Amino acid sequence: MLSFKSHISERNLIKSLVDKLKKDKKVVNLIKRNANLTAVKLGVALLTLPVVDALFNNLDKLQNATILANTLKTVILGEEMKTFNQYITEVFDNPYKWNGGRLAKGSITPNNDGIPEDYVFKTSDGGLIELTASHFWMPAGEKLSFMVVEKEGHAVGIEFVKRKYKGTHKDRTTYGMTGEGDAMRILATVLDIIKSIIKKHEPAMLYFSGDKGGKGIERKGESGRVGAYTAIVKRFAGKAGYKSVTKEFSDKVNFQLVKK
Repeated sequence: MLSFKSHISERNLIKSLVDKLKKDKKVVNLIKRNANLTAVKLGVALLTLPVVDALFNNLDKLQNATILANTLKTVILGEEMKTFNQYITEVFDNPYKWNGGRLAKGSITPNNDGIPEDYVFKTSDGGLIELTASHFWMPAGEKLSFMVVEKEGHAVGIEFVKRKYKGTHKDRTTYGMTGEGDAMRILATVLDIIKSIIKKHEPAMLYFSGDKGGKGIERKGESGRVGAYTAIVKRFAGKAGYKSVTKEFSDKVNFQLVKK
């Protein structure tokens, strides 16, 4: 058994190794690629890197590599998540300025629905986003965009398109979950509009789609983006008093926000 002094010394050694290795691209990439492995298997994978293998002698090599791998995983993924959350916070604090939303509160009833409401905002690349919020009265149990309506009441369908320049053809009919340009800021603005709709109308449900843009073909980084967008929408929904329900297809993801 290690003495307290030896334990402190070992802990300081691991910390110094982590501080060094977290800057090594090969180490960082290996940790990210194999983050789903158990600590022991991740330690074995880490030992395949010469820079790590050379750090330990044969005595307790796997044990030390396992401790190191587990600590690196916590540090690397934790710092990455912190950076991502900081970025998301900054983006969501700075949505584009938008105009629109003229529908009066309380207008939607079982006998008065199907009313569209238009919004618009410009992006930094000169594009124009046109958003339409279609207001309906939906009975529970009906299917909408391949998803079952969970709660009867005022429902809002969100659709938006992007024009490269004002007056030209529309690029897409749903929101593209791509890694291009300021996609996150566009999403932030769409959610800001949805927030305004929720505050004004308190609908029972809202729904919209995110286009993967891959035409059924899984592309590099796609699953990560889908996961990020889904997490963002889920967090937004929770803060707004709604439950986020998603259904993923090969070419798109459907989002349904249901009032709790």
